[in-house]
Order: sequence, then structure tokens, then C-alpha cells
Amino acid sequence: MDLDRHDVNDVSRLIYLTDVGLFGLVFGKDVPKAQDYIAQLIRIGNNSFGKDVIYVATDDDNKVVGALIAYGKSEKDAMDDDSAFSKIFSKFRLLRLLLLDRIGLSRLVTVKLSLGEFYISNISVDPAMRGRGVGTFIMDNAKRLAAERDASELILDVSKDNPGAIRLYERLGFVQIRRNSLFLGLGPSTYTMKCKIK
Repeated sequence: MDLDRHDVNDVSRLIYLTDVGLFGLVFGKDVPKAQDYIAQLIRIGNNSFGKDVIYVATDDDNKVVGALIAYGKSEKDAMDDDSAFSKIFSKFRLLRLLLLDRIGLSRLVTVKLSLGEFYISNISVDPAMRGRGVGTFIMDNAKRLAAERDASELILDVSKDNPGAIRLYERLGFVQIRRNSLFLGLGPSTYTMKCKIK
């Protein structure tokens, strides 16, 4: 992603749309405010929503039609989410996020990567462009990015309430390896899926 060429607000909107339930927990139910938080994290960089791990698909007019957040172990290990979130959240919201993490928020997404894994954190296609191959184009490029980093596996988490995405990932060779949920199964649940890179 290039901040000078790509609209941060378009990208933050697409990222928020990848999992409204989860992002509602993290960033709040006020959608414009939540998207603004994500836009701030994009600009800050060096975090799990930073510009340095976002890749975009654009149309002929350079309008963002899809977004991918993806990274390998070394990139994840270098991220400073705590610092980035403390720059945008009030102390109250940081405390709320800490409490959510205590009841298992981090169990909904893969937080630790092994060598050889390339994590797809978020993939989103503009609703107006769905069904036109943008998602497949993004996934093909995710595989290319992973291969450039000598990764042997792609890993991702998908909401259990998104059967369309689950079918797409299964069609692309992903298999479910575990189900993730908050403490006592409250709130949203996800599946972790893996795919070998050929």
C-alpha cells in the first residue's frame, strides 16, 4: 500500500468489512469511528494493521477494490501493536481491549507464527466487485508473497459465520485445523485454516 496513491479510508472500510463482529468488539460499534481507528493504525505502520503489511488490488482508475493484510513470522515479531494502539485509544478503550484479551480475544486469531508460515490476517473485496475474480487474484498474490519469503504454508482465520469465504478457501486448498472462540464460547468464533504452498 502506498499512502500517496491509495485512499486510506477506502482501505480501512474494506478491512472493517472483513469481520464486522470481531472489529466491532475491538474498535467499537460506531462504524465511522472504528474505520477511523483502523485508518490511523494504517498510517502509523509497524503494527498488524500497518501500511507496511497491506497490499491492495486496484481497478484501471487506481481505485482500491480489494485489500490484503499478510505477513510472515519475522514481520509479525517486529510489530509493536501495543505502542500503536496506545497512540489511538483512550486509556478506557485500552483497558477494555485488555479485558477482552483476558477472556480470549487473542484466541480468535493466530497471534504466533512459526517459521515457514505466512499469515493472511485480512482479505476483503469491495462488495461492488465481488464475483469478478478479485478475491482469487488477491489469494494468488498472497501465495506469491509467501513464496518470496520462503514460506511453505499459508494460514488464516475466518469467521465461522462466513460460509462463502470458507467455501472459497476450501476451493483454494485450505483445510480447517481448529475452531477458535472466546471464553466459554461467548461472542464470535473463527476457524483457523492452512494451505500448503505448491
